[in-house]
Amino acid sequence: MRAVKSACVPLAWGLVLVAATAVGCSHLSAQYVVPGYASDGPAAVKRIHIATWAPKDAPGLAPVVAQVASDLIKLRKNYLVHEILPWGPDNSAACGEGIDGVVLVRIMDAHTAPSQKVTLHGALTLLRCQDWAEVFRSEAKVTTAVREKSLEDLTATYRTQLGEIGGQWAAPAFGLVQALAEPLPDPHLSEQDIEEKIELGALPSAVEIIAG
Repeated sequence: MRAVKSACVPLAWGLVLVAATAVGCSHLSAQYVVPGYASDGPAAVKRIHIATWAPKDAPGLAPVVAQVASDLIKLRKNYLVHEILPWGPDNSAACGEGIDGVVLVRIMDAHTAPSQKVTLHGALTLLRCQDWAEVFRSEAKVTTAVREKSLEDLTATYRTQLGEIGGQWAAPAFGLVQALAEPLPDPHLSEQDIEEKIELGALPSAVEIIAG
């Protein structure tokens, strides 16, 4: 079962869908699923928080990755995304009441070439709140032009939401997150889950993300 799409898709989500179609090439270098995990079983992780981390020498990258990851996972995956959280030394609050897991997107390296191409090396990990087990992990290194022509509208939208950092990092962040999230195991949603997913459909506040 694929992610439920409302008849009235918010603008940013529509652009995410178009961009995903235009930039559909996967650059995944590694992936892992814990043995015995059943995405359609009763213990499947459905309700998640999203957390991001990026090096200090890439200012503004983490909130843009967070916004892109939230939008893309909400639209293209069956997860019920509740909040975006900062990731730091103490993450005891990451698993709140009713939350099954955390999707953590970590940027290990960010390199900008003189040609205005950005290479991001990152990993996406699905952590289970019950025991903090690593259920899924993917790793990729993706090079994307800052002014990628097929992502111009998407970049403009994130610039409006997040300011200049959105324009700077949106295209590279999208290229990486798409590669990392594509193989993420999709949980089966009940009718009640689908209703909850629709209720959670509003995009998170860019202001809140930056403040976090």
